[in-house]
Amino acid sequence: MDSALNSLSSLLLLFFLGLRYGLDQDHVAYMDGSTWRALNDNPKSALLVGTPFALGHGLLVTAIAIGVSLVTQQLSAPDCDAVPDLAVVASN
Repeated sequence: MDSALNSLSSLLLLFFLGLRYGLDQDHVAYMDGSTWRALNDNPKSALLVGTPFALGHGLLVTAIAIGVSLVTQQLSAPDCDAVPDLAVVASN
């Protein structure tokens, strides 16, 4: 039960961090400018301006997350006994 609770809380944390990230000033400014431009050029398309941006952005962030996950699965942490103590190395 604890692992399910940890997974759920991790997913909720990531979801809310993603929402926060999506409301960063650069994202909001881009969407505002794009919507106003679409409203002036073709008012009917202004309602759909955010969809391609959200899909593309979400796809890119997902691809990066999958790539990082795949790379980190191939890495292993070094053995602590094999790593020299930096204080000892520096004093020699």
